[in-house]
Amino acid sequence: MDVLHVKLRARQVLWPSLTHGVVSEIIEFITSPRRHRQPVLIHGFSAGGYLYAKTLNHIISDAELARDMAQRVRAQVYNNNNNNNNNNNNNSRR
Repeated sequence: MDVLHVKLRARQVLWPSLTHGVVSEIIEFITSPRRHRQPVLIHGFSAGGYLYAKTLNHIISDAELARDMAQRVRAQVYNNNNNNNNNNNNNSRR
């Protein structure tokens, strides 16, 4: 199993045009000859959902790639670590 770890900088989220290079690298990784038939599991943290949406926008522009990815994606999981709210709630009860 291969794992691709992508981390965005705040400016890449604030200026969407800066994510184009990252999206291109993701597409290159998942379509490489070694991986082009592997099932895909998407696990996004925080801005990962944003990055995945940008990647999907790129993928749907190529009908063959879109069909291929639709067959390969097995699961999608998104998390947002929201511990700050829990800490604030705990502090307000004291």
